[in-house]
Amino acid sequence: MKKNIEQEKAIAQLEGPVILISCPGSGKTTTLLRRINHMLEVGIPPEKILMITFTKAAAQEMSVKFKKKFGEPNGITFSTIHALCLKILMTYGGLSAENIIKTSDQWKFLLETARKCQSVCDPAKAAGNFQMLYSAAMNNRMSPSEVNPKDIKGISRKDFLFMSDEYRRMKERTGYIDFDDMLVKAYELMTGNPQVLRQLRERWDYIQVDEYQDVNYLQRDLVYLLAGEKKNLCVAGDDDQSIYRFRGARPEIMLNFPKDFPQAHVFCISTNYRSYPAIIGCAGKLIGFNKNRYEKQFLSGQTGDAKIRVIGEESPAHQMKDVSGDVKSCGYAFNESAVLYRNNRQAEQVAEKFSEEGIPYYCTEAIPDSYEHWIWYDILAYYRLSRGIAASGDFKRIADRPNRYMRLILHEAGGEQEADLLEAASRKYTDWRRDNARKIIRKYFYDIREMGKKSPRQFLDYLLKDVGYEKYLREYAESLQQDFDEMKHMLSIYQRDSQKFHTMKEWLLYIKKRSMNLNNNNDQGVCLSTMHRSKGLEWKNVYIIDCNEGYIPPGSPDTPISQEEVEEERRLFYVAVTRAKERLFITYVGNKKGKPVSRFVRELQLKESGRAKTVKKNDMVRHKTYGVCMVLSVNGNKCTIRSLSDDRDAEVLVSSLDIR
Repeated sequence: MKKNIEQEKAIAQLEGPVILISCPGSGKTTTLLRRINHMLEVGIPPEKILMITFTKAAAQEMSVKFKKKFGEPNGITFSTIHALCLKILMTYGGLSAENIIKTSDQWKFLLETARKCQSVCDPAKAAGNFQMLYSAAMNNRMSPSEVNPKDIKGISRKDFLFMSDEYRRMKERTGYIDFDDMLVKAYELMTGNPQVLRQLRERWDYIQVDEYQDVNYLQRDLVYLLAGEKKNLCVAGDDDQSIYRFRGARPEIMLNFPKDFPQAHVFCISTNYRSYPAIIGCAGKLIGFNKNRYEKQFLSGQTGDAKIRVIGEESPAHQMKDVSGDVKSCGYAFNESAVLYRNNRQAEQVAEKFSEEGIPYYCTEAIPDSYEHWIWYDILAYYRLSRGIAASGDFKRIADRPNRYMRLILHEAGGEQEADLLEAASRKYTDWRRDNARKIIRKYFYDIREMGKKSPRQFLDYLLKDVGYEKYLREYAESLQQDFDEMKHMLSIYQRDSQKFHTMKEWLLYIKKRSMNLNNNNDQGVCLSTMHRSKGLEWKNVYIIDCNEGYIPPGSPDTPISQEEVEEERRLFYVAVTRAKERLFITYVGNKKGKPVSRFVRELQLKESGRAKTVKKNDMVRHKTYGVCMVLSVNGNKCTIRSLSDDRDAEVLVSSLDIR
């Protein structure tokens, strides 16, 4: 890594509060390690140095890098904030490892609690959303009742508070603490016991904190407590890469550091050693639209002409065709490329197309399978009921999807046949509700019989329209402030696939094979990643797909997002753009109803390339040298053509053709 003046100044300034404002690929980690080494060089004992990170992997990586560059880091503490707080609690608070709830036990409890909630159709998703939101609240000193209802997804506010109470009672009953409690209890111990706080402050004289843009208020307060009156605290980060507000991170903490420490030394290391100048330039234009940030002068430490394309596609299918075709013909090795997207649900379409085209890939997290979603399980339950092969629980599962109030009747019925429910309805009601209930029951069983006569495609169409299942999903999404488009996307996959098969047996066999291929990772393949998971990574060639309003940023005219959320989404898109070292390929789908090209694409201020040219065998084309020609074969970005004027054959680039 090349040295620069700002880095050298930051390394030399050891006393007092220091903030190191970085940019992507600027060598922030190397600067922090060199700063530690400089401390040793001037005689500071290694045991007086504390290096705080926010992931275990980052702490281990920094320790390994230090050893490789400067020798064994004996005595220096490299630690996550959670590991540090746990050590404090075990040393001074009487806790042991047995007090920490196992992740598996925590998840099991939350999943079981979510299943008790009436508003929940997908317990796993609800439990995951609860866990993240509850953690963010605890880390920012908020009670569950103070959580913004707008932020609660996949579960009603009533059920969110129910889960919060149940989780708190379980921890009180068992004596367990979780990762968030480690921080809360460590802070309470330090503020409530002056002797403990004094010993900890005497333990470390110099503290560094990496990725400071991702801290929350509780973490900030812990760090400030440890720094004490000596204030030999160095924080480093890039406020433009603060993308974890949903986990509790607050970028304003980093922005306010000079206010908290008016005597702070501020250093900006703004030379990007990763990306070519054109990529840095357009990324700088993009992030410049944010108001709440440190102003930076972005410089490039690389030379070279970046290749950047912005392409509006006709449809999602065309988008995947162009991306997969370009991956095979761009000249980069598969493991030098990545496809990035806003939401992990978008990975499925890429994986499907890459599997079809024989392109190896791996994903930074498990790819969600639309056929492992509760909606598909509802559809299967309906199918089995329509064929007279119902499994236990099928009727109960779909009785009120859409809402028919049949579960109330089913509870009192002696069986699940039409006669059983009609009899139960007559017993339960004596007024107008009896006739209404009997009418609904007859309609349900009529629909079941009708669906039993149909092909997979006809069955699905009848369920969605005639039964009203699609309308039910829309109303369910609206009630829980979820994006119906995600559900609609899954339904489009089911509808597309239903047309391929004559029987459900064929369809289910296809699903089994598809699921096996979906997460068939190859480490030497193209990386598929959400924008969030791509942070800290880099590739020579990067594709960013689905760059439409509604995806990035999310939201719609009916569910607009705040300016604060827009700025966070812009930072996320900035992170995605700055993963590219040499080549950037941005696509959006031009005819997505109500979802025009993302404002962030426009803010890059790039000229649109137009849709990539595609040709196939026997197409008629024109070439500037060979005139009117016929395409004989296509191989990636090249094709063989035959001139109609003199029968000459030639291999040319597809991009050189005028497609007639």
